[in-house]
Amino acid sequence: MEEVNAGFFIEGRQVVILLDNASSHALNPQRAIEEELLGFKTLKMSNVRLIFLPPNTTCFTQPLDQGIIATVKTRYRKKWVEELIALWETGSLGARLSSAKPKWRDTVVWLAEAWSSVSAVTVQRCWWRTGCLPATWASLLPHVNATAQYARGADAADMNDLVAAISRLALGPRAMRALDFVTADDGQPTTDLIETAA
Repeated sequence: MEEVNAGFFIEGRQVVILLDNASSHALNPQRAIEEELLGFKTLKMSNVRLIFLPPNTTCFTQPLDQGIIATVKTRYRKKWVEELIALWETGSLGARLSSAKPKWRDTVVWLAEAWSSVSAVTVQRCWWRTGCLPATWASLLPHVNATAQYARGADAADMNDLVAAISRLALGPRAMRALDFVTADDGQPTTDLIETAA
């Protein structure tokens, strides 16, 4: 963190970094002053102020949780379904659709493409939905509309494309709903607990 602060010192910039209360964010940079600002714990260095968000607010205060992750997952899974359709149509999928797994390389490529396709407007909308931006910024972001076509954070058009792709597989009554397909791994742990040596 000292290097980041030094870089911004050289540039003559003052920045704020928002951090959630994840154990991996346990920072104690030297030459930092611990302060409270509007009820938030902060660490202030010469050019960087770290603001720690309160516990149990991650799902409300992180733009990733306000639609960015859902958008990426919807677009990634659409690519996966399109691959399944291509394999199904060529007869190379085999008898059991449920056992089909993507190749690692394809997974990485699809995920990179899905991430690259997230627009600046989507990111701005998700920041706006967190409520972390000052109300005065609304005039700077006139095209941001928190009530725009979002289905659980995912762009409705993306979700409609995924629904259409899944329906092409003609799975009948066994078909999983598109939203269930996108959110199937929600709640899975994404980090390990950091333990200190005794």
